[in-house]
Amino acid sequence: MRTIYLTGFSGTGKSTVARHLAARLGVRIYDVDAAIVERAGRPIADIFANDGEPAFRTLEAHALGLLTVDARAGGGIIATGGGVPLAEANRRLMFENGWVICLEARPETIHQRVHAQLRTDGQAGVRPLLDDPDALGRIQSLKTARQFVYSLAHWTIHTDRFPPERVADEIVRAVALLEGVAPAAPAPVGGFQLGPKWFGRDRPLVCVPIVAATPEAALDFAAQIAPLAPDAIELRADYLADLSPDAVGALLPRLAEGGLPILFTNRVATEGGAREQGEEARIAALLAAIETGIPAIVDVEMATAPHLRDRVVAAGKRRGVPILLSFHHFTITPPDEELLATVAAMAAAGADAAKLAVMPQSANDAARLLALTRAITGGAAGPSIPLAAMSMGPLGMITRATGHHAGSALTFAAVTPGGGSAPGQLAVDELRAIWAATAAQ
Repeated sequence: MRTIYLTGFSGTGKSTVARHLAARLGVRIYDVDAAIVERAGRPIADIFANDGEPAFRTLEAHALGLLTVDARAGGGIIATGGGVPLAEANRRLMFENGWVICLEARPETIHQRVHAQLRTDGQAGVRPLLDDPDALGRIQSLKTARQFVYSLAHWTIHTDRFPPERVADEIVRAVALLEGVAPAAPAPVGGFQLGPKWFGRDRPLVCVPIVAATPEAALDFAAQIAPLAPDAIELRADYLADLSPDAVGALLPRLAEGGLPILFTNRVATEGGAREQGEEARIAALLAAIETGIPAIVDVEMATAPHLRDRVVAAGKRRGVPILLSFHHFTITPPDEELLATVAAMAAAGADAAKLAVMPQSANDAARLLALTRAITGGAAGPSIPLAAMSMGPLGMITRATGHHAGSALTFAAVTPGGGSAPGQLAVDELRAIWAATAAQ
């Protein structure tokens, strides 16, 4: 077994989880901070105060190297300090010798845990993070600055609502997947069939949108997509010139002849739709699609007026057509709490699946969405319905390419580069090349 490196901000649970994980795997624990204290003969707070942070980072890198050599023979678990991944040389060492698993938590959780550890230890000053009048503010700013390097880990697990033994279970599962040994698949919780695949369990799944103004153009587009063999196609009905129920009912059977599962979307203009529509007419097209029984999924925005949205959900349940409730924000990535509440509201509204598509303002936003996705799909937060989550634009491409590692049920890709229905969509060939390259590492 390769060495497992636990990274993440101070207070995310690395040392505690390491003990549970070592008991589960029957391997030895190595702790970077403990090794520094043993070698220096002084507490970490004393090293920071008297020698400065650069001196501490030098000791930290040296300890990481020594522990890596010790662990290399039989594997083991190395619990790192919060600043270890900041140094490129440390990151390179960890990635070359093992699996890097990042433990994530919200700043408020970290603040509470660090205070609790201080009370337990009874050692004033043992936590440099608390040596500030605004300790929570310092945690928030430091964590934001470091988030990108934390996001480079092979796998991220949110620990806010997980007990440490459950986090250890998640790490075992993650390492099995990373090493190509698929663990026993759990019985699907929620989810539904998407052709031969299971939406919510089988990953990665890719869907290619059809953007066309006429039925014939849509069918021609579908013919171009077919050789790419995606898991589904999305009919963006809002691009069609004729959206009457009769036109929808006539097009779907012809489109289904291609054999690919169909995601039917009639996007509202305020969330990226191609044109303005009266809401009654827009919903009528969705209901007409459901009545055919053909779509594998029908997408309707969570922001739709509740009485209209409820009609779509009820029709889907009556006809056995899964309903995906979606949320789009083309300007920002809302706070985690807002996104989590949105997914919970989707589940409460009867959704069979949820979709979040948001715009990142920084790489940290994209990393934050991946961490939240893992928390929701891993059961640490939110409801147990499948979630497709993606950041848009160039900064969000990483979420489209690697979101399945965080548990995202579906990603969208274009036939050709730059030809998608939303900013940041990669071409199918580009996406698969990334998957192949990362699978080989």
